[in-house]
Amino acid sequence: MITYANADEGWFMDTLWYYYAGVERPSFRIASIYGLVEIYILWAVKLVLSKFMAITPSVLVLIVRWIYLFSWIGALIALWRLVGRHFGRGWQQVLLVSILATRPAYAYLLNNLKPDGLVLMFMLLGLDYTLRIIDRPRFKFIVIACVFASLALITKYVGPFLLPAMVTALYIVKRYRYDNRSVPQAGMEKIVFTKHNAVYAIPFLTGLMIIGLVFGVILFYVRQSTGATLYARYGAMGALLAYRSLLYAAAAGVLAMFVSPLMIVLARSRNELVRNAMDTITEIMSYALVLLAVFLTTSLVIGFGWLVRPAYFLMTYVPLGYCTVGMGAITKVAAYGFFKAYLGNIVQKITAFNPALFVLFLFYLAVEVAFWKKNAEEKSPMFFKRLTLVGFLLLPLGIMVSMVWMSRHHMLPFYTVAAILGIQGIVVFNGSFRGSRLVKRLVIFSVCALCAFDIGINAWGTVRSRLGQYRQHEDVAYEVRQWFRENIPETAVIVAAPYHYVYIPPEYERVRIFQGFKDNKFSGFKNFIDAYRPEFIYYNEGASGSDPLPFTALSDVLPGERIELVGVFESKGRPYRRFHDDKFVVYRVRY
Repeated sequence: MITYANADEGWFMDTLWYYYAGVERPSFRIASIYGLVEIYILWAVKLVLSKFMAITPSVLVLIVRWIYLFSWIGALIALWRLVGRHFGRGWQQVLLVSILATRPAYAYLLNNLKPDGLVLMFMLLGLDYTLRIIDRPRFKFIVIACVFASLALITKYVGPFLLPAMVTALYIVKRYRYDNRSVPQAGMEKIVFTKHNAVYAIPFLTGLMIIGLVFGVILFYVRQSTGATLYARYGAMGALLAYRSLLYAAAAGVLAMFVSPLMIVLARSRNELVRNAMDTITEIMSYALVLLAVFLTTSLVIGFGWLVRPAYFLMTYVPLGYCTVGMGAITKVAAYGFFKAYLGNIVQKITAFNPALFVLFLFYLAVEVAFWKKNAEEKSPMFFKRLTLVGFLLLPLGIMVSMVWMSRHHMLPFYTVAAILGIQGIVVFNGSFRGSRLVKRLVIFSVCALCAFDIGINAWGTVRSRLGQYRQHEDVAYEVRQWFRENIPETAVIVAAPYHYVYIPPEYERVRIFQGFKDNKFSGFKNFIDAYRPEFIYYNEGASGSDPLPFTALSDVLPGERIELVGVFESKGRPYRRFHDDKFVVYRVRY
C-alpha cells in the first residue's frame, strides 16, 4: 500500500487503525469518520477476528475493502431485483446494471475505503420496499424501508433522502390506490393515514432541534487543530460570529419556529383555496411525522453507537457541515463572486451527476409530462412508482441548484434512479407515442445511442483505470523508497513535509513533520530546524496537493546553513502516477 489512488486513502487507513488500536501512526492526520459502520466493523474485528488472526494495519484495511467489495456486488444484485420486480425484466435489467457497473465512481471506490457502495446497496433495498408499498400497502414495508434508510444514515448520512420517496408513495396510495379491504386497519388506517394535529408543531420542534445542534457543536465539539471547544475559545456568541455557517443555521432554526403559528393561522383561513392547500400540506406532513417517528426509532436502535459515544456523532456531522457549506459556497463565492460561483456550481453538479444520465432524466420528464393525462387516467402501478422515484430525486435536484457541495460518488443512488427513470422514458414513449414511425424510431435510436455511448466511454475509462493500477510499482514513490534505504540510515533525523505530500518508508522513525509545508506558513521553520537539528530535509517541490511553496530555494529560509541537494525524484513521464507533478527533493544539512 505504498501508493494509493486518491488523497483520502492514506489518512483513512491511519484513522481506522487509530479507532481500532488507539495508536496514531506517524502519518496520522485527522480522526474524522464517515459513520458508525466503520466503528461497528472495527468492534467486530476486535471482538471476533482478532481471536483467530493477527490484525495489522494492512490486514485491517483489506478486511474493510473486502466488505465494501461485497457491498458493491450486493448493490448490483439489489438494482437487478428492484428493476425486475417493479419495472420489467430482461433488457431493462441488463442495461441498468451495465450503466451502474461502468460508472467512473465504481473503479474509484473499489480502490479505497469510502463506504459509498454500501450506502448504494442500502438505498436500493430501501427503494425496493418503498415501491412495494404501492403494490401492497403494508406497515411492515414502511418499517423495513426505514431500517435500510437508517443503515444508510449510519454508513454515510444519505439515509434521510429516502424519506421523501416514502412520503410520495403514501400520498399516492391514499389518494389513488388505497383499498380498505386490503389494508390491515391497525397498521395503515389507524397509524399512517390518520391526520395528526401534532404536525403543526413539526416546524417549531425542527427549529429547536437545529438550534440545539448548533449550540451542541459550540459547547461539545473539540476541534483537533486547537484541542478546545468553540465555546472555550470564543464563547457562545463569539462562536456564532466567528463561524457564519453556525450563525445562519441558528437563524434558520429561529425562522422555522415561527412557521408553526403561521400554519395554524392559514389552516383557519376563510379562503377555500388556502384551506385546501393547507389540508394537503397537513396530510403530507402527517405521513412525514409517522415516517420520522419510525425512522428515528430504527436509527436510535441501529445507531446505538452514537448513544454509547456521542462524540462519534459530532465527529461525523460537524466536518460534514463544514464540507457541504465551506467547500460548496463560502470558498467559491469568496474566490469568484456569487453569480459566477453559482453558475459554475450548477455546471459542476451536472458534470458530477453525469451529463448523459442528466439528459436521459430530462428526456423522461419530457415524455411523462407529454403523456401525463393518458398515464394518469390509466393509473397503472408502474406510473405511480415512477412518480415515487421522482419524489426521491426532488431533494438532490434541489441541492444541484444550490451552493451545497456534493461530489460524484455521493450521487450514486441519485443517478442510478435517474437512469431507471430514463429507461422508463423509452418504455413510456414507445407505448404512448402515436405519431410518425420514423420520428418514433429516430427518438428511440437516439436515446439508445446515448446509453451506449455513456456505457462505452465509462467502461473504457474503468478498464483503463484498472489496467493502470497494475503498474503501480512504477510510481516514483517506489524509487524514493529504494533510494532512502540505500542512502539514508534509519537512525537519521529527517524533517519532512506532511505524509499527504511525500512518501516516507515506515522504518524511518526519527521523522519530524513540519506542518508549514501544508499551510504555506514558514515563519517558524528556522526555529523548527534549530530544535531538531535534522540531517536531511525532505519535501515535495512539485504540484502535489496544488500548494506551491512560497520560496524558490531552501536557502531562502535557512540562510547561512550548508545545504546540499542529494536527491531529486520526478513523476513526469511515468505510466503510473499518484499525482501528475510530484517532485520529491532531499537536502542534506551540514552544520
